[in-house]
This record gives sequence, C-alpha cells and structure tokens, in this order.
Amino acid sequence: MSGWLEAIMAGRKDRSTAQAFKYEETKRILDRQAAVLSELRDRANILLAANAIVATLFGSSALGKNHPLALKILALVTFGFGIGACISILWPVRDAGDLADPSQWRTLPRWPCRYRPRRWQVTFKPDDVAAYVEGTDSSRVDNVSKQFRLSRKTNWETIKRRTRFLMCAGMLLAVQVGLWSWLALS
Repeated sequence: MSGWLEAIMAGRKDRSTAQAFKYEETKRILDRQAAVLSELRDRANILLAANAIVATLFGSSALGKNHPLALKILALVTFGFGIGACISILWPVRDAGDLADPSQWRTLPRWPCRYRPRRWQVTFKPDDVAAYVEGTDSSRVDNVSKQFRLSRKTNWETIKRRTRFLMCAGMLLAVQVGLWSWLALS
C-alpha cells in the first residue's frame, strides 16, 4: 500500500499526505488519458483500414458503371473525408512547448505562426515534481498543482476533439458503404 493511503486510513490528515495523494491521483489520471488517446488511435486505424477495404471492394465496379456522376463524386468525397478524419486522429499531438488553456485555443494566431500551443502533457519537469512531493515551497506547490489541472484540462480537450473526429469517421464510413454498395449493386 502507498504511504499516503496508509496515512489516510490511519486518520492522519497532514499536508504531505494530501499532497502525495493529489500527486498519485493526478499521475493516475494522466496515465489514463494517455491510454484513452492510444485506444482512439487503435480505433482510427481500424476505421482507416475499413475505409480502404470498402473503397477497394465496391469502388472499382461502381465507378465503371453508368451512374450519375454526382453520386460517384459524392462517394469519392465521402471516402476522402473519412480518410482525413482518421488521419487527424492519428496525427501526433503537440507535446512540446508551453501549455495554453484550451479555452484560448481559438484566439491564438494561426498559420504562419511560430508559437503553437502544447496540446498534450503527461510528463513534468523533475524539479516541479520534486517540489510538489516534498512541499518545500508552498507557492511552488500551488503552481505545480495549477499545472496539473491545466494538463488534465488540455488533455481532456484533445481527447474530446479526437473523439469527435472518430465519430465523424464512423458515420462517413457508414455513408460510404451505403453509397458504394448502391452504386456497385444497382
């Protein structure tokens, strides 16, 4: 059992026990967020392969038949957007630089821009972690605690955005299957 857990069960509620508990919980949450992102990427890989298989199986026969050009273009555009949605999930997250509050992401300057905000964080500087666990400087501990909260919020926003792309990719795959199969079988 962890030292902080034993202390809580024994009824001690000192500052170092609370800090150790916060640190362990934050570490666990950040690890879970990294696992969720990995799971999203695994699912995006499956959808990417499914998009390719559907287009390969139905596309060649559907494009060769005499169907309205608009339906063929719609099927190809759906395929392209499905691939794009999967690639946006698989794109590496920016894990360098300073974190920006996700509520400010829209107000930051876009391309061309030297400053791109960090959109993912699961590790911290060793000095910050040591100060947080030891609790030597209360203001520094509060700053690191604020950094942990910002990291969780930033990671959550990244996961939320990529989940939306995953849902769109799944819906586009369903539309694509319908279009390609209708074009190929009619």
